[in-house]
Amino acid sequence: MAVPTCTALAPTSRNFTASAALATELQGFVKDGTIEAIAVQSAYQMGALGVKTAIEVVEGKSVPKFRDTGVLMVTRKNIDSTEAKNVLY
Repeated sequence: MAVPTCTALAPTSRNFTASAALATELQGFVKDGTIEAIAVQSAYQMGALGVKTAIEVVEGKSVPKFRDTGVLMVTRKNIDSTEAKNVLY
């Protein structure tokens, strides 16, 4: 429910029509202090582990039911860091 809340708090915000626009808008909310942080997963890591798991299944190997791809809490302090940029873009 963060987006509707932020939309209500930020008078210049617009309706979201795509996930890229949403991500950009949320980053703006973090930068201007409207929200404290956003939890971000790495699309690269999710894809890499997904392919790895698919290969293991095809090879007949046992795979875990859950694979943790990690999450990064992005705040005003770290939003411009290399680590945050790697998961945001």
